[in-house]
Order: sequence, then structure tokens, then C-alpha cells
Amino acid sequence: MHGLRHLLKDAAQATEAIRPELQAVVERLDRYLPTVLQPVPAAGEIDSTALNTQLQEHARIELKNAASAAQQRIRALRRPT
Repeated sequence: MHGLRHLLKDAAQATEAIRPELQAVVERLDRYLPTVLQPVPAAGEIDSTALNTQLQEHARIELKNAASAAQQRIRALRRPT
């Protein structure tokens, strides 16, 4: 996942036409990755699984929406004018 994030960030910097869309995807990945890579709670800690699940789902939806917007922009740019 981190490799994909860096690839998208580099592509955003090199591609003017879809830079905002790709930057949005990278920002959403930055929000999503920490929710997926949650540390396992130590014994005696409060189990926050439900909250983590909600945060992960919200971040996943934001990432999906940003990727969809980037795809739509790419399709629009490919259409003949």
C-alpha cells in the first residue's frame, strides 16, 4: 500500500491535468492506511474495535470516492474534443 501511495504521489507531481484528483487520492490513502494498520491492544486496554472499524470504513469510502473522481477525470481527458 505504501508503494502505491508513493507511485500516485509521484504521478500527481508529474501529471498536471489530473494533479488535484491524484493528490486527493494520496491524501485519502494517508488517512486510510493508519486505520488499517492498527496496533493490537495490550491486555487490559479498552477494545476499540468498533470505533476502529467505523474509522476504517469511513476512510475506505473517502479513498474510494477520491479514486473514482480521478478515474472520471482521466476518462474525460481521454475523450476526443
